[in-house]
Amino acid sequence: MADASKVLASRDLLMYYKSYHSTNILPADTVVWGTAWGTPAGQTGAWVDGGYTQGGLGFSAEISRTDIRMDQTLDPVLRPATGRTVTMTAQLGEFDLDSVVTATGQGSVTTLAATTAARGYDEWAMGSTVADNFYSMAFDIQHPGDDEAVRVVGWYVQPTGAEAWTFGPEAAALTPFNVTLFPDPNNSNRVATIRDYIAISA
Repeated sequence: MADASKVLASRDLLMYYKSYHSTNILPADTVVWGTAWGTPAGQTGAWVDGGYTQGGLGFSAEISRTDIRMDQTLDPVLRPATGRTVTMTAQLGEFDLDSVVTATGQGSVTTLAATTAARGYDEWAMGSTVADNFYSMAFDIQHPGDDEAVRVVGWYVQPTGAEAWTFGPEAAALTPFNVTLFPDPNNSNRVATIRDYIAISA
């Protein structure tokens, strides 16, 4: 029978990211939705809140297969996997140069501090070298059916999407944060995790 409490549609969603490290983990089960993840015990470095997003948060997994056919059958007898593509996507609504570095996987930010006599600035610079930077990316979504968190994480991800900004008066300048997931080099069985929390029993 249909169960409306299992329908997941929510504005209560957050996107987190951080530089890849083998110690990256989800926050403790006691951390409820909406509580900052910070640095879970045992993790190196803190999760960064991506701030406002637009258009929802996306997760996609596609497996490609090839047909093995025999003369005696119309249908394939086997369809072995030939590849897999797993992606996560978000559109960051806050224009921030540190997130530009992560979203593009390129460049660096330098800061000139302001003084009482002169303005300062943050400056993102992209050089001629293309870096292979890896991160972890995560979603924290509050399920309206039970108000518990649904957490989605890609443990070892690389920015692979095209970056394009449109600056204008009628729409926010969005930073595309599109990544491809790979097996964690320190734990080959760890690619992605979806954890759907269950409320404490009465």
